[in-house]
Amino acid sequence: MHVSELPRALWLVEPEWLASHLHDPHVRILDCTTVMTPQAVGASRISSGRPQYLAGHIPGAVHACMVDDFSDPQGDYPYTLPTAAQISATLARLGVGAEDHVVLYVAAQPMVATRVWWVLRAWGHQRVSILNGGMPAWRARGLPIETGAEACAPSVFNAALQVGWCVGARAVEHPATAAAAVAMQQRGWEVAAVPVDRVGAVDLEVLERLLAPPTRLVSLIWGQSEVGTLQPLHTIGTLCRAAGVLLHVDAVQVVGHLP
Repeated sequence: MHVSELPRALWLVEPEWLASHLHDPHVRILDCTTVMTPQAVGASRISSGRPQYLAGHIPGAVHACMVDDFSDPQGDYPYTLPTAAQISATLARLGVGAEDHVVLYVAAQPMVATRVWWVLRAWGHQRVSILNGGMPAWRARGLPIETGAEACAPSVFNAALQVGWCVGARAVEHPATAAAAVAMQQRGWEVAAVPVDRVGAVDLEVLERLLAPPTRLVSLIWGQSEVGTLQPLHTIGTLCRAAGVLLHVDAVQVVGHLP
């Protein structure tokens, strides 16, 4: 069955849009709230946001946990992409079918919603949105809230990993990003390297030529601390947007150092 991909304009939806579609039988709402508690040493402590969901959620929403539902418990690393069998069973239990329009939201930590968005897209769901502003924006507008658990009828979803080409500047990328590229290759992706000049700046002409099917993703480091070069993100973002290609940016070494 062919399912049309959601227009990019609906990848991010406003509370007013969702409020007007609460009774649409093909709109499925997932509360992905996960609690991240910083620790004095080491990684944050991660716990389910189900108690917060039960205390108050958008009408019709069901709760889904990033750790339990959208990560592989047997993975080598935390939050490893779940298996096809796991994601198929999870979405079936949550009542999500391939033709449904899925809207994700959180009460805090918006990166959880974007992570779940990526997992669903990676496993072939073509119709996924994120609620702009999440639960705080919904509450701020005085929109309806319900408490307790929501029942949902089981559905059917057959996960199929989406593969294509990933483009990156391998010569200047962080080892963690390079390792991710290797993992993608092991899953069937083709990874193409964009050449860089003597100071580590990407060749924009080559990059633009690569922005055609089957390229689905560009992953670049914004600033490379060893050489100090900043990639022209505005230009690269404009090229990627025009080509309909997702752009991932490793900004760890730049955030906090630029105004």
